Amino acid sequence: EGGGSKTQSKAKKWLYQHPEASHKLLSLITDVCIDYLVEQVRAGAQMLQVFESNAEYLGAEQFNMFALPYLEKICSSVRSKLAAEKLEDVPMTVFAKGGHYALEKLSATGYNTVGL
Repeated sequence: EGGGSKTQSKAKKWLYQHPEASHKLLSLITDVCIDYLVEQVRAGAQMLQVFESNAEYLGAEQFNMFALPYLEKICSSVRSKLAAEKLEDVPMTVFAKGGHYALEKLSATGYNTVGL
């Protein structure tokens, strides 16, 4: 956006115009988040919280396409890596800012809690 935005219209436009590139970028970001969260546990974190900051700018359809799959992957992959590395399986919570429309789907993603 090049600065603050109340609508994220440029970012949303990019999602629509470049869905393949959007998914590739989101996948790369997801992989970095997974590694980072595992390292947080290795460093002593007793709980992990994943924030989705753009839910309020997305409708349910866009959230289900461009956010939910990556939130699910973060949770399942972190748990798998923790188990594989014999690290503690810490509680995980997810918070999707403005994602009131997605609470039911978020509750089925594998996180222990959903922030409101």
